[in-house]
Amino acid sequence: ASSDDDGDDGDQNGAAMALPAEHDWNTRFQSILRNIRTAVGVDETRRRYQELSSLVTDFIYLAETYAKIIISETYLPVERKTIKPLKGIGGVAGGDKYIVHGILFKFSNNSNGLYPSDEAASKVAAHDLKGLRAYFNCGIAQLHLPIMALVDYSGFRMSCQSMLPIDGSTLVYGSSNGALDVHTHRRLHVLLGKAARRINIKSHWAGRREPQFVHAAVDLEGHLGHDGHFYLVDFSRTLPPERPVKALRAAQLFRLLRPEFVKQSRIQLCPDAYSGFLPADQVDAAGGLHEHNREIDIATAELTTVVVPRAAAEMQRTVHRDDFNLQTEMHRRGINLRYLGAVRKYTSSGWLRTLILVEMIARVVKNDLRAELRKTLQRTVLPLEDPRRKAVISFLNVVFGDGAESDEYWGEQLKARLVEKYEGALDAAELAPSASLRRVVHDAKAEPQLFSRVQQIMGLRFIPAVQRQFSTSADAFDENRAEPFDEADMLELGCRVRHLNIVERALGYILKTKARSAHGATRQRLLDQAKRYHELALQSDPDNKTTLCNYSDVLALSNQHEHADRYYRRALEVDPHDARTLFKYADYCDKQRRRADAEHYYLACLEQNPYDDHCAQAYGYFLEEKLFDSDTAEQFFRLASVIRHARQQAYVSLRGADEAAAALSQGAQEQALFSL
Repeated sequence: ASSDDDGDDGDQNGAAMALPAEHDWNTRFQSILRNIRTAVGVDETRRRYQELSSLVTDFIYLAETYAKIIISETYLPVERKTIKPLKGIGGVAGGDKYIVHGILFKFSNNSNGLYPSDEAASKVAAHDLKGLRAYFNCGIAQLHLPIMALVDYSGFRMSCQSMLPIDGSTLVYGSSNGALDVHTHRRLHVLLGKAARRINIKSHWAGRREPQFVHAAVDLEGHLGHDGHFYLVDFSRTLPPERPVKALRAAQLFRLLRPEFVKQSRIQLCPDAYSGFLPADQVDAAGGLHEHNREIDIATAELTTVVVPRAAAEMQRTVHRDDFNLQTEMHRRGINLRYLGAVRKYTSSGWLRTLILVEMIARVVKNDLRAELRKTLQRTVLPLEDPRRKAVISFLNVVFGDGAESDEYWGEQLKARLVEKYEGALDAAELAPSASLRRVVHDAKAEPQLFSRVQQIMGLRFIPAVQRQFSTSADAFDENRAEPFDEADMLELGCRVRHLNIVERALGYILKTKARSAHGATRQRLLDQAKRYHELALQSDPDNKTTLCNYSDVLALSNQHEHADRYYRRALEVDPHDARTLFKYADYCDKQRRRADAEHYYLACLEQNPYDDHCAQAYGYFLEEKLFDSDTAEQFFRLASVIRHARQQAYVSLRGADEAAAALSQGAQEQALFSL
């Protein structure tokens, strides 16, 4: 991120280096993605997805392993560190940086005072990942992106990225010095324009000295890498800010709008609004500084006065569904979790109010526990785990135990932080000094939900018996009221890793395709695993239409047709004009004998993509076998044949005659339907 006064000269600028093949994550990553895009047939597609899953899993394993070492040695003198920090590879926002096995590690903290807190700095790192995901989901093959993971451990957050073949000399688009100098590149400008339309962000003039017309946040860096490919880095301000709160310093850097809200916005919003990077005197058809800021104000008002109340009403109707997930339901409606209090204010449902209260409390507890872990690590200096385990158990006993310290935490600290963090979190009765939030949670028997959420968002690992006892029974807390937890209960501190969710999406697809040909208990086991991976992917990216469609397929294969239909429709809500989604839903309706719906969506697919031979052929069979219209069916069979012949010529040109024949003989129906 960049501020008005401080420029970030790019985390990877000056860091390009020759890497051993096994550490050149980027070359392998880009190669696999190209192979997925050109794969033909289910078998090859599945094999390519397996390669992708293996690569990213290895990356995440190494990122987690070395991030834990670097974090544990935070307060050691440099000469005693196992991994030494590097200097001179750019960036004022993020502190020390490290390179290990082709991975760039950087702390996401407030060491330079740019943000109001370490928590705000951590949010910027999360926005970096969110912005990367937004560009990745654009599906523009010529835009090359890094692998990224965020590792939360012992109260610190570390960003981990694959090294790219770029340095200070390869920058061709955007700014690396706080918008003092803004670069443009004709070909990259066109590609970023396409991405801006898909993300739904506003193109605009930006720059302090010589403003340029850009299609992205001005400090998104575009590089023409040493390998001849275009690369993007520094995604933290991809999405527009909400209207800044004056009391929060640099709020425009870490209080951003959700990608789902931006995508659904009736007007495109400027990511550089309120940034100080917009020229005051540059006005064109898209407006200038004041117009960009005004549109942000309008969008923020719509979010808080229209979207939030509507979401509260909708969630009250669906809260008792077995697939209800509060975070996913908030995010898919474009609502940031900082608005949990606002949603609760508009909610009358007792259980939904309890779930929201539990989520808010868990997040306050998380921040307090992270701060306690940082203090413990600073106090011990040495990378010892036992003091940190003791700190965690002690803190959890304050939260879930009984006694004067617990009463003080719940009655004063926790309530004050809830009010500060979440506007509208508590009603008048709950705000009264005599009101006990502990009693509210206890009476709702929601301690297991609170324990599970704290454990999940902190990455804590307990022995199985303790896990079962405290995550399923509220009585367990009454039976062990004084000090529910012992040091022996914890397996390890654990950590939480977030990434592009490519692994979950790839494994979900692989397991789905395997389940199609399996039988009995094996089939059900594969389907259950596929469901779990798709649900994990949707938690962080709830509007990914490909994941939604694949998840719907799995639900349909599991005979959960009500759920399957709901998720197909969610995919169509995300993009009503996507031909692949329309075809998949048409095929589903056909199999469910919903003939009117099937015909409607077959034709809608062909209207969006008249060259879809699979849809043309499927619609031909539908006409012949379901509507008994052989004459019209024959026309669509001929259309499919013509399209397939043209595709065969393209395959011959691209892959050779033998591979083309093999692809067609296998039937490449799914090749066009499944991609990242």
